[in-house]
Amino acid sequence: MGVLLLAGSMMVYMLIGAPIWESITFAGIVSVLSRGGSLSAVISRLYNANDNFPLMAIPFFFLAGELMLRGGIAQHIVDFSKVFLGQFKESLAIITFVACAFFGAISGSSYATTVTIGKIMYPEMCKDGYKPDFAAALQAIGGTLGVLIPPSILCIIYGVATGSSVGDMLLWIAPVGIFTMFVYIFTVIFLLRSKKNDKLIPAARVEIQKPTLRIMFDRFKGAFWALLTPIIILGGIYAGIFTPTECAVVAVVYAWLVGIFVYKKLSIKTTLKAILNASVGSASVIIIVNAANLFSWCLTINNVGPSIANIVQSNIHSVVIFLLAVNVTYLIAGMFVEGSVTITIITPLLFPIAIAFGLNPIHFGVITILNCIIGTTTPPFGGAVFVTTGFSQIPVSNLFKEVMPFTIAGFVACLLVTYFPFLWLY
Repeated sequence: MGVLLLAGSMMVYMLIGAPIWESITFAGIVSVLSRGGSLSAVISRLYNANDNFPLMAIPFFFLAGELMLRGGIAQHIVDFSKVFLGQFKESLAIITFVACAFFGAISGSSYATTVTIGKIMYPEMCKDGYKPDFAAALQAIGGTLGVLIPPSILCIIYGVATGSSVGDMLLWIAPVGIFTMFVYIFTVIFLLRSKKNDKLIPAARVEIQKPTLRIMFDRFKGAFWALLTPIIILGGIYAGIFTPTECAVVAVVYAWLVGIFVYKKLSIKTTLKAILNASVGSASVIIIVNAANLFSWCLTINNVGPSIANIVQSNIHSVVIFLLAVNVTYLIAGMFVEGSVTITIITPLLFPIAIAFGLNPIHFGVITILNCIIGTTTPPFGGAVFVTTGFSQIPVSNLFKEVMPFTIAGFVACLLVTYFPFLWLY
């Protein structure tokens, strides 16, 4: 009865158009009150959800991304990529994915990556003969690499939700992120070279001159400090010099110093603007995490976790079938809610079952995050697609059509990572 009340109240609130975090919080309040609890218990739970050291990394990574966008680091990464990849027929498409991977190693956010690289690459791709719908779709797909190349905000949330090592998650998500980037690159090459290719307007294509060694050196020199950013961030984590949370603070300081003294594009005004945008962006994530933490607690006190575990273990005896069910469950959830919500609500229910089946918690975490990023490009509520619509003005329906081949390719990559972990984890 408690579970039905919890789920029903959330659905009712969502149907009247309330934001997801309000719907989850409302459902949690109803559930607690129905069991004779008090509002003070709800407030205490929401407050205690913030008392978590790894969560501090989220606002700092958001701020680092903002400072790098406004300080010129993102533009230098794109310019550097153009020099070495500009000779390919599909150069700008490949550059988009590579630049998104680089920027993902800085920001940790898929939406920040989509907006930052998209605003740079989308106009250039349109000028180079890419049809606007397809060019915009590539920005949405590329943005998903933002949480697959560490530091990753979703890795932090997964670690908090399951008690897993955030450092290990960041270590092992990296090869999967690079693998996924190449899957997307091969997919776009296949689409652009197929006989039925309708993604380009040949007459509008711009010829790219072969760069000289002097140009290559100048671009490298200009991008040196930008390219050093992910090395400092990831090297510091993997070498054990600082924790992921401390790394986020280092990233902010480094981005600000480079933007002020090296590229000289940051000022007090732009820094304050970056802080404001980062505050809004990180608050939107943390408030969802807090609400989902309350919801997860309500599921626990209603004994949902053990009930689901008993049902699954009674009916599914094969780890292969269990993993397939996990992927399908995450994929369906990703169609309707953000990855952070999926991780904080669904993962705590599936995680104990995964451990009971003998799965590595880091392997399960990578599967979880891969599915979450696929969900950001699936209808009807793919977040990355809606973000891309904001700066491209392309209708959402058109974008969902264009991203579908990449979504399918991403799911195939997810299945490979799911069933062949020895290729990258062991």
